Amino acid sequence: MGFETPLPLSMATRKALEITPHATTSSKRKPLQEALGFVLARDEFSEQESPSFDNSAMDGFAVAAEVFSGSAPWSLPIHGTISAGGTLAEARQPDGGCYRIYTGAPVPEWCTSVVPIENVRCDGSNATFSEFPVYGSHIRRKGENVAIGTRLVAKGTRLEPRHISHLIAHGVSQVSVYQPPKVGIFSTGDELAVSGAMRSASQIADSNRPMLIAYAQSYGAQVDDLGIVPDDPDASIAFFETIKGRYDLVFSSGAVSVGGKDFLKEAVLKAGGRLESWRVAMKPGKPVVFARIGSTVYTGLPGNPLAALVGFEVFVSQQIQVLSGAHSKTGLFMPGTATFDWNRKAGRSEFFPIRLAGFDSEGRVKLDRIEPSNSASLHAISQADGLGMVPADVGKIAPGTSIVWKPFPSASAPLSELIS
Repeated sequence: MGFETPLPLSMATRKALEITPHATTSSKRKPLQEALGFVLARDEFSEQESPSFDNSAMDGFAVAAEVFSGSAPWSLPIHGTISAGGTLAEARQPDGGCYRIYTGAPVPEWCTSVVPIENVRCDGSNATFSEFPVYGSHIRRKGENVAIGTRLVAKGTRLEPRHISHLIAHGVSQVSVYQPPKVGIFSTGDELAVSGAMRSASQIADSNRPMLIAYAQSYGAQVDDLGIVPDDPDASIAFFETIKGRYDLVFSSGAVSVGGKDFLKEAVLKAGGRLESWRVAMKPGKPVVFARIGSTVYTGLPGNPLAALVGFEVFVSQQIQVLSGAHSKTGLFMPGTATFDWNRKAGRSEFFPIRLAGFDSEGRVKLDRIEPSNSASLHAISQADGLGMVPADVGKIAPGTSIVWKPFPSASAPLSELIS
């Protein structure tokens, strides 16, 4: 398939990943409190059992089955209290009695059951039980959740708060993580001015670059802001020659189509790079460049803001994941159902802003298409819960049609909409 024929979306995604090397073996040890967002460079295993001692799963009473003789009810004297963080020094086996016990407190060897407090009637110094306690009930046994040597978190996992808690709870205080990929980001266009700077009446603020920088940082990349490259072929060639080999990945917005000022494809070649592809059968964002310049991967996104955002979400986010050594799970699209009618021209996969509209009778997400939307503005997408997508061969969407979507981190729906 030549470069003039747009790649189907699935082939373009594969191409983006084929030219992207996996994370190097370069890693470092970090304290867990500093490791949020980093990617594990090796499996991490438990250094202690969980629980590390028998403990109570409930607030209630620690009892021994042998004291329940005869028929119900049984009234037992309360000999004391066993608290979480306390010791068992005073919790000797009671002679026909019981101990008040709290959740997480150590369970004495003589204890055969913990009876929840709501199942017991207390009158101060005595506890009355109406049912014979089930042996072993409400006792968390030592090592029943995690044994020493159990794999806690797998290599390639990007650490989230839940992982950090889990690791610390099992004796891990430091982890080996990959060095984050070094990423450079630039914009193109004489019409662009840095946000906040003086600009002429015909210039616009460079809003794409800050967006793309923030996106890359959210994926854990070490980002350099490479500024604005002017619309000049020699300047473009010189720029690529200076960044060649300095970064794992460089990506940009603008100057990758066929206009008179779109110099980047030719500049990549003249700087010694290799062009892999430059057109994708998608909307918005048909012109997308995939290239290698020395050891540096280059992805050129369109200049229209929505097209640049879509290109990052679909291609660049996955390239950063691969370079980071992370499992490529982030950015997956999920199933949903349309609430709208839409007749579109088939032939290109199409992305559009969507808003959550509740759930259908089968629990599937219902999705509204936000209109109007165009690739030159992020107004609609800034109001959205995510990106919807229909494949290239679909021209008609009706309410109930299955589509896919990628939620934004802020996407949410009231719990009441999940409950009938």
